[in-house]
Amino acid sequence: CCFFLGGLSDMPAVKAFALYAAMALFVDFLFQISCFISILALDTKRREEHRLDMLCWLQSPIKEEKLPEEGTLYSFFRDWYAPCVLNRYMRPTVMLAFLAWLCLSLAVLPSLSIGLDQELSMPPESHVYRYFTYLNQFLSIGPPVYFVLTGGLDMSDYSIQNMICGSQHCNLDSLTSQIYRASKHSNLTYIGRPASSWMDDYFDWIATDGCCMFFPSNGSFCPHDFQECDYCEVNINPALSRPDVNSFKKYLSFFLQDNPDSMCAKAGHASYSHAVNYKLDENNNTTVEATYYMAFHTILKTSSEYYGAIREARMIADNITEMLNTNVQKLGGNTVVNVFPYSVFYVFFEQYLTMWADTLKSIGISLGAVFLVTFVLIGLDLVLSLIVVTTITMVIVNLGGLMYFLDITLNAVSLVNLVMAIGISVEFCSHIVHSFSVSVKETRALRASDALLNMGTSVFSGITLTKFSGIIVLGFAHSQIFKVFYFKMYMGIVVIGAFHGLIFLPVLLSYLGSPMNRQKLSLYEREERRKMLASSVNRVRESEDGDGHVLDEVKPA
Repeated sequence: CCFFLGGLSDMPAVKAFALYAAMALFVDFLFQISCFISILALDTKRREEHRLDMLCWLQSPIKEEKLPEEGTLYSFFRDWYAPCVLNRYMRPTVMLAFLAWLCLSLAVLPSLSIGLDQELSMPPESHVYRYFTYLNQFLSIGPPVYFVLTGGLDMSDYSIQNMICGSQHCNLDSLTSQIYRASKHSNLTYIGRPASSWMDDYFDWIATDGCCMFFPSNGSFCPHDFQECDYCEVNINPALSRPDVNSFKKYLSFFLQDNPDSMCAKAGHASYSHAVNYKLDENNNTTVEATYYMAFHTILKTSSEYYGAIREARMIADNITEMLNTNVQKLGGNTVVNVFPYSVFYVFFEQYLTMWADTLKSIGISLGAVFLVTFVLIGLDLVLSLIVVTTITMVIVNLGGLMYFLDITLNAVSLVNLVMAIGISVEFCSHIVHSFSVSVKETRALRASDALLNMGTSVFSGITLTKFSGIIVLGFAHSQIFKVFYFKMYMGIVVIGAFHGLIFLPVLLSYLGSPMNRQKLSLYEREERRKMLASSVNRVRESEDGDGHVLDEVKPA
């Protein structure tokens, strides 16, 4: 149920893992109640017939079955461990120690790093690892970032141009100017270089003599280095040094097709052929739709710098969007445009912008599912259900503190491990709490001791040691991602879960556990009386049978 609810997560990695784990557990449950029970029944029959394990067709000599003796682990828990943990001096010490541990974890949890270094996904001797290392050391510029402006604005309008361009007569808060000012604070904005503006370069290109040319036969574009073409008849506004509306629309497509050289360095085919999306009407006039303005990020090395660059670029784009829409409304227009940033790495690091929200949502859903299932299966006991959820929450918080001290970052992989840690922690807690709920001892401390004896040994040997031995193998993995996110985190889950389940939980139950259910006590006493009566009747019958046999043997004599 917990993993099925985990499928509600917005993060694809967590959703895929949750659904896969839920189906795996469902299939395992079907096997447990069908195949496993059948095989166990056959094995029990084999033992009753005194047949060998592997050679089941051979029957061993029949021997008297001895009553099972107490194991060493049970004796240790009964004689040493339970009295030590639950004595009146140790219990407050345990509570204070775990409370201090929880406070320490809560203090460092906000400082937990977010992200996933790409170097962890490969062994140190890999050539790709060296490539990323040298890239961080010697690269002098960061990745390009494109500020995309959606269509809807009339770019031939001087007022609209002033909102976009960055040259003379342009607005101080224009699109290009805002990106330029952001590049002057690169340590905060992660913008390393100003954006290149096709509009400003178009103004320079069309104002340069000999750059705009056309074929006289059909009026189509002609490269400026072709000698048999005519010069364009461009009408320049002398006050703004820009083409008028008709010239802007007519020759923009020429600018985007012209190749730059020493004579016309601002020709736009090389830089802006894909930066402007436009349409031509029947008169070959251009209507500009979506465009982009390319800048460069600073050198980005760590995950925090990558998703920090995304956050800052989006803030810049939001400010530009607000400026454009506000000015368009002042001009009497009703067009709504949007500016958004894009870079090649955004798709990989965007998830980290909402990492904490996704983490809290996934953990909250899982804890809610655990509470509901525990509340139903433990007999609608609210107190014990809250104790289980509280203990599991402490396990998760302390695991987060361990991640901080071991320098394990919070990402999709570690979030999956945290969700899985909730399921594993249930195994450390639920069995002991259930044993506490059915115990009929007089006090909470005695019931906690009884639960620790009956289920603590099983939790220690059946859950802790088996998982511990299986996780040790991951420590020898060649991949760094296995060592960090699986060996270290899984080991932390098992150790922290065992500490809370076998030390903290019994002490907490001895203080705050729900009182004994009187109905259960009444049923228990009634069952004990029935057993005692049945035992007395059996002894009387055996005594009578023994006397009868003796009399039968004496008569012939």
